[in-house]
Amino acid sequence: MRGKKESSSAIVNRYTSSAFWTPETDGLLRKLETAGVPVKKIAVRLGITPRSVKRRSRHLRGLPPVNLDREEMRLQAERLRAEKTHRLNGIFKTMRTAMARGEPRDAAIMRALNQGAGPQALADELGVSRQLVYRVIWQGATAQELRIRAKRRREQQRRENKAIAEAVRAAISRGVPRDTAIARARKAGATYAEIGKQFGLTRQRVHQILLMLQE
Repeated sequence: MRGKKESSSAIVNRYTSSAFWTPETDGLLRKLETAGVPVKKIAVRLGITPRSVKRRSRHLRGLPPVNLDREEMRLQAERLRAEKTHRLNGIFKTMRTAMARGEPRDAAIMRALNQGAGPQALADELGVSRQLVYRVIWQGATAQELRIRAKRRREQQRRENKAIAEAVRAAISRGVPRDTAIARARKAGATYAEIGKQFGLTRQRVHQILLMLQE
């Protein structure tokens, strides 16, 4: 029976039975823990790893050994969850502040999504269904696509207006009458404002000239 007990004790202590641990080092470990010194600082003080400190501490308290790799993974997961919660709280606080100042709910939701908040988390925070959040995402994506298309149209229109303006200046330099050049520019698609800018005329005056040419 005695041999079996000693064998069991050897299994329990297989991570802590080293020449390093003496009554003196055990006493120092207890003293530092009682003083509230963090494990990492205790490890530095003793010249060992934090893992060894944790294992010896559990042994001295009569606790069974644990898989510290799993324990550290659990602690890391808890830290990540805490960081995520902190980040989401900041996003939601910004979102609610913006909504209180008059920002539309859907715009606030889209901004929160772009900052990293998930659909389910947003739905829970606002007390709405996840389907509603997905609808906002779809509409937001559609609106963004419409803005991109509108921007492309404006850029295309600017390029066309620039080409028309250059053609008008070239026509005038060749001796084409002003009113004829105005008519050609309008036919090419230039607006009254763009034509007036080229000739130093108001939009109303350009319109009058074109009406007179039609008579």
